[in-house]
Amino acid sequence: MVRQTPHQIPAALEWSLLHRKRVVGATVGLFAVALISVPFLGTEFMPKLDEGYLLIETRRIQSASLPHGIAVSDDVERTLRNSRKFKTS
Repeated sequence: MVRQTPHQIPAALEWSLLHRKRVVGATVGLFAVALISVPFLGTEFMPKLDEGYLLIETRRIQSASLPHGIAVSDDVERTLRNSRKFKTS
C-alpha cells in the first residue's frame, strides 16, 4: 500500500486541479463541521448532572504547606457559604 502511494499522488493532484470547485467546497464544508463541533469537544467524557452540586478545586503552588492549603480551602468554603447565591444543605 505504501509503495503504491507515490504513484497515486500525481493522479490525485491532477483530479483535484480539474475539480477545483468540488475540492474547495468539500474543504469549506469539512472546516465548517469542525468549527461547529468545537463546543462539544470534551463533553462526551463529562455527563450532565443537574443535582445542584458545585465542585470547586483550589490550586496552589507545589511548595505550599498542607496547613496553608487547608486554610485556603476553608476560606473559599466559608466565603461561598456566606454568599447569598449559594444555598447550603
